Amino acid sequence: MGGLLSFPGPYIEEQCLNVLPFLAGLSKRQFKILLEACVQNQYKAGCLVVSEGDSPGFNIIVSGSVEVLSEKENFVSRLGAGSWFGVLDLTDKTPQKVSLVAVEDQTTILTIKRSHYEALKEKDPHVAAYLSPISDGSTLIKLKNVAFLQGLSETIIQQLFWLFQFRCCPSGTVVCKQNEVSDGFYLIVSGRCHVSVLDVNTNTSVFLCSLQSGEWFGEISLIEHTNRTADVVAFEDCLFLFLSPENFNKFIQVQERHIQGSCRAFDSLISKRTTSSLKAVSLFNFLVTKEIGPVRKFDEERLALLGCLFKFEKFEEDQVIFQQGDQSDAMFIIVSGSVSMSVQVGDEETRLLELRNGDFFGEMALFSDSPRPFKCAAKSDVVCLKLLRKNFQAFLQVSPSISENVEQIIRKRTGDFLLRIPFFSHIKENKPWSKLSLLGNLCQFEFFPSGSTVFREGQPGDKFYVIVTGQVKASVFVDGSDHILSELGPGDFFGEVALTCDTTRTATITCKEATVVLSLNKKNYAAFRSLAPELQPIIQRFVDARTVNTLKMLSLFKKVKENKPWSKMDILAKMFCYEQLHEGDVFLEKDTDKLFVKLSGSVAIIDSDDTEHDVSDGTPFGDPFMLSTFQSSVDDVSSEKEVEAAKGRKVIAKSEALVISLTRGQLEKFFKIAPELKQEILSTFRK
Repeated sequence: MGGLLSFPGPYIEEQCLNVLPFLAGLSKRQFKILLEACVQNQYKAGCLVVSEGDSPGFNIIVSGSVEVLSEKENFVSRLGAGSWFGVLDLTDKTPQKVSLVAVEDQTTILTIKRSHYEALKEKDPHVAAYLSPISDGSTLIKLKNVAFLQGLSETIIQQLFWLFQFRCCPSGTVVCKQNEVSDGFYLIVSGRCHVSVLDVNTNTSVFLCSLQSGEWFGEISLIEHTNRTADVVAFEDCLFLFLSPENFNKFIQVQERHIQGSCRAFDSLISKRTTSSLKAVSLFNFLVTKEIGPVRKFDEERLALLGCLFKFEKFEEDQVIFQQGDQSDAMFIIVSGSVSMSVQVGDEETRLLELRNGDFFGEMALFSDSPRPFKCAAKSDVVCLKLLRKNFQAFLQVSPSISENVEQIIRKRTGDFLLRIPFFSHIKENKPWSKLSLLGNLCQFEFFPSGSTVFREGQPGDKFYVIVTGQVKASVFVDGSDHILSELGPGDFFGEVALTCDTTRTATITCKEATVVLSLNKKNYAAFRSLAPELQPIIQRFVDARTVNTLKMLSLFKKVKENKPWSKMDILAKMFCYEQLHEGDVFLEKDTDKLFVKLSGSVAIIDSDDTEHDVSDGTPFGDPFMLSTFQSSVDDVSSEKEVEAAKGRKVIAKSEALVISLTRGQLEKFFKIAPELKQEILSTFRK
């Protein structure tokens, strides 16, 4: 071989071997014994080091590098200083399936032939033992047992073997760190490793599993292009076969070309790793069957079924996972990293909370089938387990009790959030259980885009709303046009009038900007009132205030003269009761003993001769006999005629209609407070 120099080992400096980590435990005497078994060979660039089919012995590259070529001279990998090859040749007569060529001049290689190795075992078995793990033919057997390599021929596996490097790690070494960028794939040749993840809630490590000789790790982050999903620590001194990301990609390309159904093998492997990751999530603690110190035993069968439903997904720092208002398609569980939840209002973004390892998000939209109420972005590089909507029901069916766990966490999270809203800060925690947590279970988040209508005046009232972020306006339709009653922002609430008074909506609510609300349906609103009676005076004050705003829009009440040190309108508003008239409702105007003022809908008065009179918004109507009692003595004759004319008259609701009413006793007080309206009301009845 041109350019080859050979001379015995004793002339070689001991420091030449310092690049080899697996020899670090040798003493100077043992180094000398090993060197005596070596022959140093030096090659020029392009010189053939090993021919395909040769048995080259065990070789250590001291300096320079060599290229590994498969049949037809296809490039496989490059080995540099500190690498070794021919490891199988010491114990196995299988010839090499590749050739090696020196890349640089003065590439220096130490070689131990089989005969020298046998002599070394007799002279000093301890020194030979340093080579046995890496020169043992069982290493190739371990490689064959890797799940996604089964089915490859021995020739292909031997060629793939050249992509690997050996790595030694003493006991206690952190081989992989959760959330760090992946450095490669590891196959354990000897030793044992422990796998764990950090529980950020308790700041403790959660033990997942133990890996031993023949098992592997690191493939998930390379296949799914994510950061590390767990910590791996050498529990004993370990020797690994290691693949860099670049060589792993070559490895996969060969595997996919030569194995049918390789995708299924990967899917099975990823599902197994996913199942392991679920063990670190508190949501799945109900599947723990036994706990011994840090080690927890799980119901592996049910956990495996759940693992099949999730997929790994990576998000880079600052990447938006979903936008506020997006249609929901998945929930996420954080394996590593952190995310922030925020709301966008105009050009301003308000951060609400931060979630970390083991937390989940996006689940509320799946439960309620509503748009995303928040924006979610990666605060750091994040690895998540993603559960698609199509798998969500299966997720709940595998373990029905998991729904309770999810709802319990949602309840607590929402309850904590309610503390930020001034309205709920008035809740008194005077029970042995948390009112806010129970209330959190009653509420749900909803998102409305800018310009959208939450509900319209006259529609059935089915929900109560509290504004989290954004702004809305309340308006009523009077005299042929819309009139704005008020504008509401974060912490304000609306929709309480219809639910408190059991009526249709008294106003239209329109979003002036993108708005997130907490909503309570009618049933939950009733439970809420029972749960927190201390909030009812606050709600009633708002009902009265909203009634005042409504009355001010009506032409009749614009004539109220505020000539007292107190507000007439405030007192009048408290006297009225809301009533809902349903389409087709008929009642005799006579003997109703009430005064009504129509707010919305269609109402007609039908005389005894079937003449129909539509009642316009803001117009009072009611029992003429009752009203006649308020006439002056001068008007007694005309009053008697009006009462007589009202016989047989009836009122019919031509559509759903909302009115406010006063009883006889309240009307008497009404006229005392606002006497300026008495003649206006009575003259309306004459008409």
